[in-house]
Amino acid sequence: MDYRTILVTGGAVMLFWIMPDFLLGFLFGQRYMAAAPLLGIFGLAMFPLAMLGLLINFNLARHQVKFIYPLLAGAIIQIVLIYFYHRTLNQVLWIIVGMGALLFITNLGMILHEKNSVVQTTGLAGEVKIQS
Repeated sequence: MDYRTILVTGGAVMLFWIMPDFLLGFLFGQRYMAAAPLLGIFGLAMFPLAMLGLLINFNLARHQVKFIYPLLAGAIIQIVLIYFYHRTLNQVLWIIVGMGALLFITNLGMILHEKNSVVQTTGLAGEVKIQS
């Protein structure tokens, strides 16, 4: 995983939590200050999606497509949850946080599981051992 993406995205999330009023005021003036309480949750919602983007690109670069099935299921579940629980923007953001985290963990788990079950060579004679 690219540490720079983690640092930049994590840093932005921290700033969104620590000083949302300052950031909104500096960037947009007083016009959007009502959104300040949501800025931290929004940043938290975007963090797992940014990390998931890295995993998607990693899988695509390896010509792997199995990751699409959990993403599709997650998208459908997220749509259903937002359909039923959208009374406030806060509810919608927490749904995005939860689904993003779940999809990131699922895709990371798939990659790690695949890594542990690949063919590995051991010994000096080049003996092949398949682990499952």
